Amino acid sequence: MLNNFTCKNNNIEGNIPDEFSRLQGLQQLHLGKNKLSGQFPRLVLNLSNLVVFSLASNYLSGDVPSGLGGSLPNLKYMSLGGNFFHGHIPSSITNASELNILDMSRNKLTGVIPNSIGKLRKLFALSFEFNKLHAGDEQDWQFMKSLANCTELQVLTVLSNRLEGNVPDSIGNLTIQLRYLYLARNQLSGDFPSGIVKLRSLVSIELGGNQFTGVVPEWLGTLKSLQRLELPYNKFTGLIPSSLCNLSNLAVLNLDSNQLDGYIPQSLANLQMLEDIDLSSNNLDGPLHADIGNARQLTYLDISSNTLSGEIPSTLGNCESLQDINLGYYVFSGSIPTSLGNITNLQFLNLSHSPLAGSIPASLGSLKFLDQLDLSFNRLEGEVPTTGIFSNLTSVWIEGNTGLCQGELVISRYLLRPCHAMHLDSRKHEHSTVLKVVIPLGSIASLSIVVTLVMLLWKEKQKKKNVSSPSFGSRFPKVTYNGSCKINGGLLHLQINWERKVFFCIPRKFVSRRNRCCCQSFQPRDKRSTKELHRRM
Repeated sequence: MLNNFTCKNNNIEGNIPDEFSRLQGLQQLHLGKNKLSGQFPRLVLNLSNLVVFSLASNYLSGDVPSGLGGSLPNLKYMSLGGNFFHGHIPSSITNASELNILDMSRNKLTGVIPNSIGKLRKLFALSFEFNKLHAGDEQDWQFMKSLANCTELQVLTVLSNRLEGNVPDSIGNLTIQLRYLYLARNQLSGDFPSGIVKLRSLVSIELGGNQFTGVVPEWLGTLKSLQRLELPYNKFTGLIPSSLCNLSNLAVLNLDSNQLDGYIPQSLANLQMLEDIDLSSNNLDGPLHADIGNARQLTYLDISSNTLSGEIPSTLGNCESLQDINLGYYVFSGSIPTSLGNITNLQFLNLSHSPLAGSIPASLGSLKFLDQLDLSFNRLEGEVPTTGIFSNLTSVWIEGNTGLCQGELVISRYLLRPCHAMHLDSRKHEHSTVLKVVIPLGSIASLSIVVTLVMLLWKEKQKKKNVSSPSFGSRFPKVTYNGSCKINGGLLHLQINWERKVFFCIPRKFVSRRNRCCCQSFQPRDKRSTKELHRRM
């Protein structure tokens, strides 16, 4: 008698033949990962001895039979995932009380999760993910309360459905055995579900792609078994809890696309199991601490699209296991550390849209596994390296760096100007700059000299005017002379017919054009004075 029929991972097409209904002793039927089509094979309802039944990853459609659970009382494993089944989850499925694993994921199921699901007390894993299941009010959420009866449940995934509103506190009544909780990609809202604090055995929490608000709670640091914490695409605010640094088993931390602020906790880098950090698209500030170099087991690092400051720590080059680094979009300044060339397993490096300056380290050309390198829209300058990934035009992005140039032998590769031309342009620019500075300064200096000379000449002219009409001119009567005139030294001696007088006068060169001069006359008091005066003349 045939007990096990396995025909999975083939390319079998068409409908499942009715002849299978004759195999009454069949306990395992594996038809997964084929190209089977048509409706749910109702012949299976006659195989009451089935323990394992899989139709996963085919092209089957239609409703799931309402009497499925009652017809297969011995069923422990059933996988209908990855098909096109629609309609409601039949409540009769809860009659298959021996079920350990129930997978109805990746279909088009609608309605609510039956609130009788808790009858499956031996359930180990339950997956309804990637359907169109709904929960909005308290009645719809009764399934969560019911699942508290499943004391062996370790995996619960209802991600990517249409669950809405706050997660009820009854989630905290789930078994302490629960290890994997996946509620991501629904329409959940409110604060972080507080009941989760009671689920001490959790290894993985995924709540991403919802509308949760408030802070990420500090008590997460008490879930010592936690290995994965994924909360991306929500509206969480506040700081990254420092208590996460106490999770010694944490391997994946994803807080991407929230509204978190503050610093990145320095001690995160000391978590020896941490392999994947995604803190991108938040409002984080401050530096990336040099301790990041301690995370040598790190394979993925994305802190792009934040408001971090400072330079890329050179210690990042110690993380030799890194395969993917994304530090782009206004994160760091300074130069690109040459130590990044030590990350021998690096496959993707994005340092784009940041104010990075200096040259491109030639050491990046030695990374044998580097497939994509984005250095676009920075302030990089100098010659682009030519080895390694730089020889592949489709794998490197360097546009938006006006200071970069290319060596003569590979000028056309990046459509960059040759470096020698840029050097000439640089010299011309320097010469132009000098001319722009020197010419105006020279013009100003020349103008100053001209103005000074004009002022000096003007002052000299003013002095001449002042001498031709001195301030004491009122004491020097202006006279017209017809008699003889004799110059002796600096004095003018006139002889007038009716009397003889001596005139003290200015030098001849200042005598006016009309034979006028300024003199002061006086009558000598005695002969001695007259002799003295003639002696001086």
